[in-house]
Amino acid sequence: IDHVWVGGAHRRWVPTGSLRGIVEAHSLPEALHQFSNTLSAQIESGDHDTQVSAETAVAYPVHVRNDNADMLRACAVASEVQRTHHWSPLDKATDFVTTDSDVARAVYDTPKDRHIVPWLETCARFGLIDVIPAPGASTSQSSSFGGRAAGGVALAAGAAPHP
Repeated sequence: IDHVWVGGAHRRWVPTGSLRGIVEAHSLPEALHQFSNTLSAQIESGDHDTQVSAETAVAYPVHVRNDNADMLRACAVASEVQRTHHWSPLDKATDFVTTDSDVARAVYDTPKDRHIVPWLETCARFGLIDVIPAPGASTSQSSSFGGRAAGGVALAAGAAPHP
């Protein structure tokens, strides 16, 4: 990964984003308690997803200033903070550490598409993914979050659009 950052091996015009989260006690997986408590002590704040602070969970280097960092900052699409933990996209991968308490509180039962759909939408809006009209839809309609506009525009990246 270092060679990507050093060489700036990415397109300068491509928008990029990130998912920022802050974990809450009722949705904190037991396996992440130590990570969460340690990070809270280190950054002197509970504003994190158990592994990354909300302040630094952005699509560009926060503590480095150079031309590449400035370019990435200019391409960043800001995101709102979500109520989530760092492992929320996972499901089966966490089976071996999931406790009865985690199951009772449904800490891994979050909508997984909220991590993917915004990326697909951004890529479609900037022409990185082709958008195909649904039968009977006008090609002048733009897609909305979730992959469908009122007229039914679907993303053509193999993703199933939401109803």
